[in-house]
Amino acid sequence: MRGQFIATTILVCLWASAGVAVADETPSAAPPETPAPKVLVLPLTFTVYQGSLGAGIEAVPDWTNDARRHLEAAIGATFKSHGDFEVVPMPELTEEEKANLRDEIGLVHQIVASGVQFGRGEWHKHVDNFDPSIGDGLDFLRQKAQADYAVIVDGSEIRQSGGQIFMQFALAAAGVGVVGGAGANVNMAVLDLEHQAVQWFNSTIGIEAFGVSTVDVRTAESAQKVISQLMKVYPTVPALAKPADAHVHAH
Repeated sequence: MRGQFIATTILVCLWASAGVAVADETPSAAPPETPAPKVLVLPLTFTVYQGSLGAGIEAVPDWTNDARRHLEAAIGATFKSHGDFEVVPMPELTEEEKANLRDEIGLVHQIVASGVQFGRGEWHKHVDNFDPSIGDGLDFLRQKAQADYAVIVDGSEIRQSGGQIFMQFALAAAGVGVVGGAGANVNMAVLDLEHQAVQWFNSTIGIEAFGVSTVDVRTAESAQKVISQLMKVYPTVPALAKPADAHVHAH
């Protein structure tokens, strides 16, 4: 009987030890996940024009709508490929807020133009003087959209009519040098709404002879290629990057 008691006691102790061991091996609770940065794409002001012999250059609403839709979709897809970004919808704005937004975008254009200037020639020596600050003018948008970043895209695309292209070929055949007027210019900027600054900007130009352009953002494929190429260097700003440091940002 005494031996049976001792054996039972030993088994109880072993079970208790096993229980403690299992408890010790239980994984600790995972740390809370960091929310994905939220990106707001502001209404695009990109416009597609058609050039013709008789009417000159005029905007084409259907082409413009197609280009804007494809560019906006490409922006969302490209940001997600760069990290765990979440694209948020544009909130409804009052007329006063819309006016304020237009003014602030105008300021951003001036800052970007200044940044581009610092990328040229002797100006690059003074690149450290570039000030990307935009102030608190877009704080209302940050609060309303709950966004961390805002994206601005503008520019234009010109498509030539068949008559214009034929005329260029005819002039070229006669020995007259001609520069084509077709192509696209896409400008893009990313704003850090929390730190109230232009974080990044880049631009691409596609102007080629005889109306044949590799850039036609009326199509989803071309729009994706353009945005992907622009953001290939993100978050490095090409105009501000120094040869010794390829990772200079506009913070």
